[in-house]
Amino acid sequence: MYVKNLVGKIFSRGPVSVTLAVVLSVLVVTATVGAATTISTNINTAGTLTVSGASSLNGNVDVNGYATTTAASGNFATQGTLTVTGATALNGSTTIGNAAADNITIAGHATSSQTFATLGNLYVNGYATTTASSGAIATAATFSAVGLSTLTGGFISSASSTVNANLTVNGNATTTNATTTDALYVTGNSYVGGRATTTAASGNIATVGSLTVGNAGSAVAQIIRGTCSLVANGPIVATSTEYVSCALASGTVASGDLVFVTLATTTTAVAQNFVVVGAQASTSSDTSISVKLLNLTGAAATPGATFGVATQYLIIR
Repeated sequence: MYVKNLVGKIFSRGPVSVTLAVVLSVLVVTATVGAATTISTNINTAGTLTVSGASSLNGNVDVNGYATTTAASGNFATQGTLTVTGATALNGSTTIGNAAADNITIAGHATSSQTFATLGNLYVNGYATTTASSGAIATAATFSAVGLSTLTGGFISSASSTVNANLTVNGNATTTNATTTDALYVTGNSYVGGRATTTAASGNIATVGSLTVGNAGSAVAQIIRGTCSLVANGPIVATSTEYVSCALASGTVASGDLVFVTLATTTTAVAQNFVVVGAQASTSSDTSISVKLLNLTGAAATPGATFGVATQYLIIR
C-alpha cells in the first residue's frame, strides 16, 4: 500500500516525476523477483531460459513430446539418441531394447565383473556366434582354451586336428564311422592307461593285458619265446614215445600254457632219428617244459648229448 501511494504521488508531479516513477517501478519488480517466487500458470519463452541455481520441478518434464521425465518415479524416456560422454553407472537391473529385432552395438570394449546375460543370440563382429535357443558356439577362427575344458557331450572335428601336448582319453576312443574308416595318427609314442604302449620309432606294441586279434580271436595274455636243451631220463623204446625235459628259468611256464617246440635243424639232430611229436607245460614245475619224442632208430636208444641243443620254444598264455 505504501509503494502504491508513493508511485501515485510521483505520477502527479510532472515529467520528471514520471521518469522517476518508472525507474522506481523496475527496482521494485527486480527486488520482488529476487526472492522466492511462485508462478501458478504456464511459462512460455521464445528465448533461452537460464537458471544459475538449483531447480526443483515437482511435475513431469516434457521436452517437445520426445523426451519425458516422470515426476512420480524419476523414469526418463526419450525417442531420440541418448549420448553420454563420460562414464555411466547403471546400478539396478537394466534392459536394453524391447524387441527381439533390437540390436545392441558396442564400439569399444565391453567389460563385466558379474554375469552378462542376453536373451537373444550373441554375435561378435560376424565371426563368432552364441545361439540363444541351444547354447551352441560357432567361430570362424581358432578356438583357444587356456585352462582345462570339459566337453560333456563330446565334440566333432570336421578337419584335421593337432594336439601339441598329451591327449588323455578316459573313455573309449573310436576312429570309424558308417561310411568310411578314418585313421588315427600319433607322431609320438601312444600310451593307453600306462598298460599298453605303441613305440613310434619301431611300431612295437607292448601290453600288460591280453591281446585279441580278429572278431572271433581268443585273448592272449602273454607270449614267451626262447631256447632250451632237451635232457632225456633214459632210453626210449623203438617206435615209442617218451617225454624228455627242457629246463627254463623259474616262473617262465605255468600249468595250462600252450607250448610249441622246434628242434634245431642240424645234421646231427636229424641223423639221430628222434622226432618231436608234442610238448606241454610241466605238471610239477614252472622251470621246465615236457617234450614228447618218437624213437625212429629201430631199437631202444637214448638221444645223444648233442641232440636237442638250442631247441626253440614258444609259450602262449
